[in-house]
Amino acid sequence: MTFISLYNNITCSLVVGRNEEEEKKLRDSYEVNYSIRNIKKMKKNNYYRLVNGRPTEGKTEGWRNNEWLVESGFFLLDYDVKPGNGGWKKVWEEMKGYFKEWGVVHFEKSISGGAHLTVVRTEGLTIEENIQLFELRTGLEFDHSCKDLARACFLVPNEYVLYEDPLYYEDGKPEPLPLSEEDRKRMDEWKEQQMEIHRQQVGQRRVNAQPVPHGEEDEKLLEWLVEQICEKQVDLTSNYDHWIYIGFVIANIKGWAGEELYQRVSSFYPGYDPKEVNEKYRILLRDSRGEVGIGTLIMFAQGEGVVL
Repeated sequence: MTFISLYNNITCSLVVGRNEEEEKKLRDSYEVNYSIRNIKKMKKNNYYRLVNGRPTEGKTEGWRNNEWLVESGFFLLDYDVKPGNGGWKKVWEEMKGYFKEWGVVHFEKSISGGAHLTVVRTEGLTIEENIQLFELRTGLEFDHSCKDLARACFLVPNEYVLYEDPLYYEDGKPEPLPLSEEDRKRMDEWKEQQMEIHRQQVGQRRVNAQPVPHGEEDEKLLEWLVEQICEKQVDLTSNYDHWIYIGFVIANIKGWAGEELYQRVSSFYPGYDPKEVNEKYRILLRDSRGEVGIGTLIMFAQGEGVVL
């Protein structure tokens, strides 16, 4: 089912429908209005496509919940324009012969000159791992803050769409693609390399790590730990559960005044979104777990070689 909607005299095709309330919420969203402003700058007013639309399952509180709350069966690849990277043409040339094999169902030029691709998920891989697999296959660098298709929200001129598979318009989730032995080997080798790099980084940090001071009250110790994390620019939040527990620690010690610390600790994550952190911190304050104390943050920091 496809909806056609009007956004300030711009007609958009919406892939797979929402109810009227969901439709209005999307139409009024910041992302859509931002896209409309960009479209109007191009002085185009004919037919445009809104790449957004698989229904979400359950409530969504931020893109980190994609793996367990938003499951369309599709994910996005976003290729940003950087000096000398060739833009969408480079992606097209590297991938056009593999669209069916790799599960690409939609390819479009972005307004900025890059490319957006909608791809079927591969069995057993997270969205982050799916993106990494395409980097290993192509040698191209994609945006790792990308999301499940149900969370995407942008507009492009209709003539920017260069390839579409009918699967893109079907209701329901597509069957995940099997992970080939060649791709499994690629991923295993990459994970091994990343683990070795991580071990070296942790070892180097431990050379200069400071011992945790004893006798400090929890609030002062928390602030000291955050300073150490920021000084070494270490991401302790790539593990979603760790991110949540760190939030509980800060909320239990600092209450409403702790959001700034939570923002600072979260800021080293590649997909850092201040708005998302703000929303998550408010939820953690509401659902606070009082038994999570400063020792949890110390343990995470010691595991990354931030402190001794």
